[in-house]
Amino acid sequence: MNVTITPARLEGTVKAPASKSEAHRLLICAALSPETCDIDCDTTSQDIDATAECLRALGAQVTRTRLGFHVVPIPRDETGSPRARRGALLDCGESGSTLRFLLPVAAALACDARLTGHGRLPERPLSPLYEELVAHGSELGPKGIMPLSVGGSLSAGRFTIAGNVSSQYVSGLLMAAPLLRRVDGGYDMDLAAVEEQLQAGAKLMLLCNPHNPVSRVWTKDELSALLSLLNRYGAALVSDEIHADFVYAPNTFTPALSLQGERVISLCAASKTFNLAGLQQASLLCR
Repeated sequence: MNVTITPARLEGTVKAPASKSEAHRLLICAALSPETCDIDCDTTSQDIDATAECLRALGAQVTRTRLGFHVVPIPRDETGSPRARRGALLDCGESGSTLRFLLPVAAALACDARLTGHGRLPERPLSPLYEELVAHGSELGPKGIMPLSVGGSLSAGRFTIAGNVSSQYVSGLLMAAPLLRRVDGGYDMDLAAVEEQLQAGAKLMLLCNPHNPVSRVWTKDELSALLSLLNRYGAALVSDEIHADFVYAPNTFTPALSLQGERVISLCAASKTFNLAGLQQASLLCR
């Protein structure tokens, strides 16, 4: 076929489709949230629909609207934790994102779910996420065989995922993390792990103070110990303190700059406290 192309002025409008990457994450977070959510997502796809259908199977109510999705979250038990439907079959279609996001979430919900899919989905890699989940208490069916059973109870702890593998593994663990509880009901700062990274040559640490999403308020003693460790290795601390105003008694927020330490940077903004993200305003304080 011969085609002749001549110069001309280009005109028209192209409607950008919704980001599958964002839509998957927004739907899952909405299904796990304590309140009803409306998501702006005026286009969809088979992969996005697969995630929505899996969330319905877990007990969430996901309704398509003119502007996107209306999500009534998974019901909660008397402790306030999501209580997913037991034994649910989660059909991921051919969506690798759906599978990788919901595998750790299903493990954290401890609802004996089964994940299935079609096409080449059973061949999609799950390592090292699979091994990390098993190491923390999950009982998973054999890789490559679907339905993939998800039993046991995923426990909190230290999860290690290399930075050069799929970000979907990290996102899945981040969405599952707030559902996890240690036996003593708390979260600690792993200074031994921090020192390992410093010994390997790390020169800067990013800290969320207070921590999001697990709502952990670091104590003055914990922050002092961290700064002492960083000072020994000549490393800097960047403390993201945007959630400082959401600390309630008996907890007390401790600004990193109020403690003895060198090379400390504090980040803060009014956007979270007063819902002013549209101003695009922030402050950086350093010592």
